[in-house]
This record gives sequence, C-alpha cells and structure tokens, in this order.
Amino acid sequence: MVAIDALVRQLYKIIISSNFNPDGIVYIERAGKLIGEPLAAKLRIRALGIKANRSGGELKRTLSKYLFFIPKPIIQKIKYLELKSNFNGLNKNRNIVFNDNLNGFKRIIVVDDAIDSGETVKKVIEHINSIDSEVTIKIAVITTTTKKPVINPDFFVYENTICNFPWSIDSEYYEQFIEKYGEYYR
Repeated sequence: MVAIDALVRQLYKIIISSNFNPDGIVYIERAGKLIGEPLAAKLRIRALGIKANRSGGELKRTLSKYLFFIPKPIIQKIKYLELKSNFNGLNKNRNIVFNDNLNGFKRIIVVDDAIDSGETVKKVIEHINSIDSEVTIKIAVITTTTKKPVINPDFFVYENTICNFPWSIDSEYYEQFIEKYGEYYR
C-alpha cells in the first residue's frame, strides 16, 4: 500500500520551502483528513475538517461495489474519460458543512487529496472567505488530475496525474485501507 506518510512528508517539505507560515489547516473530508491531520502535526498547527459534498456522489458509491468485476485497465480508462469530460466541473453545486468557526486562523492551508475540476476547493474557499474575508488561504493537494482546473493549488506533489490512492474505491488496496482506517471512509 502506498505510504500516506511519504506523500505527507513530500507535501510538508514543499510547504516549508515556500516560507508560507500557516496557523491552521482546513482539510476537506474525507480523504483530506488523511493528509491534513498529519500535515498539521508536522507543522505544529491545528486542523479542522470541512465537508463539501456534490450531488451524484451517492450514485458513484452505490455503483462502486460492482467495480471489482471490471478489469482494472477499463476502470482506469473510465476514470480518465470522466476527468477529461469535466463531468465534475459541470456539477458546480456543493453542500458545505462546517461549524463556521475558524478558531482564529488567519493563514490557512486548505488540504485535499486531489484537485479534479477544482470546483470543490473553490467552493470551500468561498465559504471560508464568507466567514472571514481577511484570511490568507493557500491550497495543498497530493495531485491535480487535469490540466486546467478552475483553481490551482499552491502546493502539490504531482501535477496532471491520476493517482490511484488506497482510499479510492477501485484501488486494489481499498479493503486493506478500510480495515486500517475504518468505516469512516467507506
């Protein structure tokens, strides 16, 4: 299984070399928690979770139980076509759930695993700015998966690369991941 710690270490080094001095992380649940919490620990700052759900996610989760019957090259092609079609970007609605308390954060890094269309991160930043328009916000992800998202990260490990993370439902390590990290990610 890909070592999440190794990806977090790489992202940490990139952030440190930028001289940006954050005082808080807002990670996008669920996958962003796996990166945001250990990153906050390395930076010795606090982290908060925010939920940003788009419609259609439930259908994807329902269909996911059938993915194990489809050959991996076909799944990868479907993933590629989904990203190329900008399907996620067409659905711009996101349901943001956050306690609206930034706990005094003034220099924030918004963390997620990946930026596809960029719509989710964009909506999260808009929500944070609606709470406090004076905050400075940077974005950190492991990867961007498309060439032209609507918003670009400030810190990233990979660019224009589809990563098959262990928490991806179609990952060969998904069941191991669920055993280790629990039902929260299912």
